[in-house]
Formats: sequence, C-alpha cells, structure tokens
Amino acid sequence: MVDAGYFQGKNEEKNQEFPEEVREIPYIFLTHAHLDHVGRLPVLVKNGFKGTVITHRATWSLAGHILKDAFHLMDEKSPLYTERDFYLPLRMRGIYFEYKGRRLTFSGDLGNKDKPIIRDPQNPQKTEILVCESTYGDRNHKPIKESIEELKKAIFDTLPMGKVLIPTFALERAQELLYIFKKWEDEKIWPSEWKVVLDSPLSERILEEFKTLREFFKGK
Repeated sequence: MVDAGYFQGKNEEKNQEFPEEVREIPYIFLTHAHLDHVGRLPVLVKNGFKGTVITHRATWSLAGHILKDAFHLMDEKSPLYTERDFYLPLRMRGIYFEYKGRRLTFSGDLGNKDKPIIRDPQNPQKTEILVCESTYGDRNHKPIKESIEELKKAIFDTLPMGKVLIPTFALERAQELLYIFKKWEDEKIWPSEWKVVLDSPLSERILEEFKTLREFFKGK
C-alpha cells in the first residue's frame, strides 16, 4: 500500500473507510510527511494493520509531528485514533520497488527544484510503471527566484505602512520563509526594526526537527 492520507473538508467521511483486508497488508510505503499522505496511518493501525512502514528517516521524524498535531485537533467525542496507534515498525525507503520483475516508481509530491533549503529531487532510475501526484500536472511553476522576488516586493512595499500576515503551510514553507528572511537580514537589506513572528507551535516544532536533518540541506 502506498500512502495513507487524511481527507479534509467535504470528504472527511472517507477517513472512516479502509481496506477490508487491512490486517493482511504487509507493507505501507510513505512517500512524504504531508497530512494528506500520512494522516490515516494510525487509523489503519487501530483497525488491525500490523505490517511494516517503509519510508525515509526524515519523513518518519516529520510525520510524527504532523500526526500528533492532527490528533489534538480532532473532535474529542469521536477521534479516529489514539496516541498508542502512532507506534509502528519502520524501515528505510527506496523511491522504487520491483514486483514480479517489473519496476514501479511512486513520486509522491515531487516538488519543485531550486528550493531554498532542501536539495533538488533526484531523477528516478529507469522504470516501467510511474505513479505520480498530478495536482500541478497541467501547468509549469515559475522559477523559485522569480517567486522570491515577488514576495520581496510585496513585503517591502507593505511593511512601511503596516503589518504583513502570511498564511503558510507548517511543514517546509514556514521554514523556507524564515530562511529567506534571515538571508535578507544577512545581506543587510532587512531593516532591524522589522520583526518576524512565527505564530504556529507546529511550525516551531518542525523547525527544531529540521535542525536534526541538515544532511539533506543544500550547502552549509
């Protein structure tokens, strides 16, 4: 089984659904730690999954923060799982596997290149079956440098007149923003009177986790 994502919004009732043969699933491959890819993992455990999770060490350490945060936001009267359902056997992952002589590759959310912190994704080896996320499959992302310049203009045009509030994902995006702001500060273009406040306990916990995963970053 590949990923075990949590449904949000109008599809939340699907979170109660799971394969009837869940007890017979030997492995679950987790592509990355976003809630919509790992959020129902404890539900499967609660309903009988006793197999092994195969994923990357970084994915596993980040997924723990995501799952615990989601647990505490659940309806107390009808939680999908308990904290004891978090604990699972773990193995390190490969991005592909072979089945009956055929190689299958799963991308997860592959992401863009030239990101500020993490290294660019590696190109997969030759494969016969490719399964990939298609959220942005019908468009091309603009270069990251162009997006950063747009962000810079919006902030520098606005802060002299007031405050800037930036809704952002707790995982990766919040940390990237902090990295960019610190880079501007080091380049002496960020005025000292401009203060940055990260108002997200989950983002703060993930930031601390990032500090233990430096081998996956670019450069120093």
